[in-house]
Amino acid sequence: MLRPSTELLADLFDHAKSVIIRSGIANDHDAEQIASDLCSAISEAWGGQIIYVGKEAQFRVARRDAELWRDFTGDNHPELAAKYNISVQTVYRRLAIIRSAIEADTQLDLLSAPQSEETG
Repeated sequence: MLRPSTELLADLFDHAKSVIIRSGIANDHDAEQIASDLCSAISEAWGGQIIYVGKEAQFRVARRDAELWRDFTGDNHPELAAKYNISVQTVYRRLAIIRSAIEADTQLDLLSAPQSEETG
């Protein structure tokens, strides 16, 4: 199997192969094939273009917050702070934000008109 010749695609190949194997999606040989196909598709779709790849900080924070909420037991703020390398104050703040978002999604809108099965 040929590795891509450009540094970016070669690095993408290595990362893709590693993620595929680590995720248990495929064995080493199949992971190489999938990574190679991915690099080819990206090269064909975006070859010659200048591409900016952001750090996806918001995505990482959202994923961390989901894990934080999942791991929260009600009294383990210091443990969560240590696990996620954030301050205890940040744990409290992030949990409050998550709790508010959940409540907003599940709370009934008391100001809206009741829905009727009959129309007109």
